[in-house]
Amino acid sequence: MNIYVLGAGSMGAALIAGLCNLENVSRENIYVLSGHTESTAKIAHKYQINPVGQLAEFSGADLVINATPVDVTRTILPKLASIITAETVVVSVAYGVDVPELKQLLGRVTGLIYMIPNIPVSVNQGVLAVDSTVDQASEDTPVMELLRGLGQIVRVEADLLDVVSAGGGSAPAFAAIFVEALADSMVLHGLGRKVAYQVAEQMLRGTASLLLDRQILPAQLKDLVASPGGSTIRGVNALEQHGFRAAVMEAITKTIA
Repeated sequence: MNIYVLGAGSMGAALIAGLCNLENVSRENIYVLSGHTESTAKIAHKYQINPVGQLAEFSGADLVINATPVDVTRTILPKLASIITAETVVVSVAYGVDVPELKQLLGRVTGLIYMIPNIPVSVNQGVLAVDSTVDQASEDTPVMELLRGLGQIVRVEADLLDVVSAGGGSAPAFAAIFVEALADSMVLHGLGRKVAYQVAEQMLRGTASLLLDRQILPAQLKDLVASPGGSTIRGVNALEQHGFRAAVMEAITKTIA
């Protein structure tokens, strides 16, 4: 499968990194084109993939992943439509350009997927929200199998994509702030910064794995750790007193708005 990535910003680069990690994908079959020749060459050299000089070269694509900004997407997709074949599948991750608009821009109603991924796709642990109203997204196709290699696919209705985008796409920034604050607190009490980050990061990874693997609710895990009258429940109480839960919920609300 020849995979052409359009756009080499943060998300485009993350998707390329994840694709390069897949055993069933050869770097020889990954191509990239960004808005600047230098950035195209840089990302191609970093991941040992093929730089593309112009849009006309996308004629050989089996799969196109559009990771350009919204304004560029609206300009470039109509041009792309006249270059690719009817068999080429187009996956667009341009947030805000929904399926009806994609259909209009590409002049087609099939062979397209609107997807909102997050940065952890770069390590194949991402969340990929897919518009469930698109037929292509519900089929067991080679493209969907490929995307599953980048993380967990979540199919939601179009009007809920922004919610998943906030909780999955923006929240890594919130989680990083939490890890940073947690590490700072350990440094405050004498632990070295390197070890503090190691503890905080592994704690987050282990907690997520425990929740996923054992399929238990977060409240159940909290209760397992917090014994009556113990240090953990005192910490939980401090978080509640300082509005931790409310702050997280407000952050998601503001992100969606």
